[in-house]
Amino acid sequence: MVSVADKARKAIDGRTDEVAKVRVPRRTGGWLLMRASLLGDDPDGPVGVMIYPVTQPEISALIVEAYGLSKREREVARLVLAGLSTQEIADDLHVSPYTVQDHLKAIFAKVGVRSRRELVAQVFLQHYAPRLESGAMVGSDGWFLATSGH
Repeated sequence: MVSVADKARKAIDGRTDEVAKVRVPRRTGGWLLMRASLLGDDPDGPVGVMIYPVTQPEISALIVEAYGLSKREREVARLVLAGLSTQEIADDLHVSPYTVQDHLKAIFAKVGVRSRRELVAQVFLQHYAPRLESGAMVGSDGWFLATSGH
């Protein structure tokens, strides 16, 4: 929590334009979003930290962000995870298919995979598999049902 508090202090102090939020994985699968803000005008004053479970089906965007991907790489990864082809991604982002391939190479290197399939599998194994193994139930929308343990 120190890092999110530091981000809040730097943002209010004008030293950075970072948003005071961080995402952290849960041991049981899933993610938490932590947001922080100063409880006054003093950059050295107390900081309030709010912790929220991330429950949206768009969790894959959070996972790929955790690998340190650039904004454009996150966009490409999100579209890959949505099942789009290289040409469809290029059309959607208004870039050439060669540019998409360059982004994919960078994504694969950062995530430690060699293909789109491995990227999808990595996201599944990091987020979905632990929750399924722990017995989490999936609703009709494809997302996990709320339980007291998650």
